Amino acid sequence: MAALCRPAALEALSAAAERLVEGLRVDEGKRLVERGVALHPEDPRAHLSLLYIHEHTDRDGAWLDQAQRSSSLHGCPMDPGLPWYPDQIQVDLRASNALLEVGRLDEAIALRATGSRAVRPRGPNHTRVLASWRKDPRFVAWSYAREGYFRGDEARAVEGFGRIEPGDSVDLKILSIRSSRSVAKKKSRSRGRSSGSVAVRMARSHGSPRRAL
Repeated sequence: MAALCRPAALEALSAAAERLVEGLRVDEGKRLVERGVALHPEDPRAHLSLLYIHEHTDRDGAWLDQAQRSSSLHGCPMDPGLPWYPDQIQVDLRASNALLEVGRLDEAIALRATGSRAVRPRGPNHTRVLASWRKDPRFVAWSYAREGYFRGDEARAVEGFGRIEPGDSVDLKILSIRSSRSVAKKKSRSRGRSSGSVAVRMARSHGSPRRAL
């Protein structure tokens, strides 16, 4: 109701979108915050709301694309002489989550390390998350598999998930696609062998084509 009464108010759109996500109506919530970003592109809070919604979708490519755009607009400046503001730091931290989701672990660690140094006095949780990314071998295997899948290297994806259990629906999708393609290839090879044997039998029964020439 608030989003209907105040369709241009960023706070109302963000609050309504979060309620929709809680009710598993993620796409509707995403459309609301996309409106907020379109109306308030200069406000980093709009981008933070949109990145929050993206974290609840299974469209990792779209999430990464939006995270990179938001980070380029509202992330921390590259110039060390410029100040860093909390919203900028949060945008970069959420962008690091998107990088991790597609398996780009080294980039995710570098970006989160930069943000964690800025929030360390009041954000010990960010430091713990960063430490787990760096030290937990499960993240390495999982990221290896995810990056392989998104780069089109299915064998690498299967190898990675051979060392760690799938963690969500996207991981299961990766394995199911690989399994279905393997079955299809086996069936294709089987049909090729059977059709080849039929052709050989027909050639033997009717004589060699070369002899006929």
